[in-house]
Amino acid sequence: MSQVKHCQPTESTTATNLNQILANEVRLNRLHRLFKLQFNVTEPSIIIEPYLFLGNCISAHDTHRLSKLGIRYILNVAIRDVELCPYYSSDIRTLPIDLRDDDQENIIRIFNQAFTFINEAKRNKSRVLVH
Repeated sequence: MSQVKHCQPTESTTATNLNQILANEVRLNRLHRLFKLQFNVTEPSIIIEPYLFLGNCISAHDTHRLSKLGIRYILNVAIRDVELCPYYSSDIRTLPIDLRDDDQENIIRIFNQAFTFINEAKRNKSRVLVH
């Protein structure tokens, strides 16, 4: 087993070198967060086979998984502070509906709009993710 060698600071270490090290550390931290997001996969749950799925924000932003599952419609029933994914391809249809996650919210008011969207997906033999 190889030994880990630690770098020892020398007189040649300059402010430029330290800035480069810090910049690389920032990049590595970003990559680490991206890696954690990428592999912290939450599969959407199938509600009605084969076309209706329920998921969360992570599953709604996983464009690779959406494509793999054939999901081309996304019904976002979250208040506007939960953004739609800016990376959706042009063949993904979205319907954002403002609803608070609150037991006082009147969800009946959006049923017709939501059902119309879901039925359109079904008619087009597509799958829809609700989140």
